[in-house]
Amino acid sequence: MSVNSDVTIRPLREDDAAGCAQLFFDVVREGTGAFYDEDQRRVWAPTKWTPEAFLQKVAGQFVVVAEDARGIAGFMTLRGDYLDFAYVRTDRLGQGVAGELYNAIVEEARRTGQGTLRSDASELAKRFFAKRGWTTHARRDFERHGVMIHNYAMSVTLAD
Repeated sequence: MSVNSDVTIRPLREDDAAGCAQLFFDVVREGTGAFYDEDQRRVWAPTKWTPEAFLQKVAGQFVVVAEDARGIAGFMTLRGDYLDFAYVRTDRLGQGVAGELYNAIVEEARRTGQGTLRSDASELAKRFFAKRGWTTHARRDFERHGVMIHNYAMSVTLAD
């Protein structure tokens, strides 16, 4: 799909599943500590998914990954008009990896005729989306396994 310096953006391959599952677990458990406490991070990612469980979670979605010399540097998924997963390895934050993945998602959304995108964004994703013109509609507070956690209902209209 695209190459930006040392990162390649491409579609998910089945052999990426273990790396994506590990990245998700690591980012939630270690990369969101400024926004979510330990209990919240634990209920968000109680265990690391198996590769098979990861593939089941993203089945039917358009999935792009960022790959660098260390492996999976990030991934994003799109299901219809819903941007579901948006995760970048913490050592790659602020280096344009999320932007490259996002551009691939927007390109796919346009290709499939989506005029808007929506997501339930974490605190970290909310900041990223807001810089790209997304609107926050509501903070969503909910309980997961006895722990209160939150995200934000957001959307963006895609420009032509």
